[in-house]
Amino acid sequence: MATLILDDRRIRLITERFAVSVREFFPSDAPVHLVGIMPQGLLLAHMIRSFFRQRFGEDVPVLGLSLEKKRPSRESIVLTDGQLPQGSALMLVDDVLNSGRTMAFAVSFLLDFQPVVLKTAVLVDRDHKTFPVAADFCGLRLATSLEDHVRVELGGPCAAWLEG
Repeated sequence: MATLILDDRRIRLITERFAVSVREFFPSDAPVHLVGIMPQGLLLAHMIRSFFRQRFGEDVPVLGLSLEKKRPSRESIVLTDGQLPQGSALMLVDDVLNSGRTMAFAVSFLLDFQPVVLKTAVLVDRDHKTFPVAADFCGLRLATSLEDHVRVELGGPCAAWLEG
């Protein structure tokens, strides 16, 4: 059974709020880059960039971060779609924060680029952390059971469901 937890309108409002957060919480003198954990985080990062461009008339580079989610390792992490300069302001974006494992490995990898600031944004934050990771920007915090699954669809009409 699936329960709708976020509809298209709400996801777009959350995404727009993330875009405004880039302007509010990132230093103006550092280049800002959005880094989306592939695949869904990258789609969300592109949505944030679109709202940022509409609202502020500026473009923000988006890079994809690919890693093996079941068994992440630093050796398996790859940045796609461009280069990440040292000293940037980074927003790491993903759709769902569950155990924190993926986010922890991604943050560790991005710290090698010596960012001036590194913030995290997730659409849905679940309450099952096994790693000490928290999202700086969160669309929805959700208490779930271990058997539950959050499914997010982005790209067309957006939605998120709790399946259990």
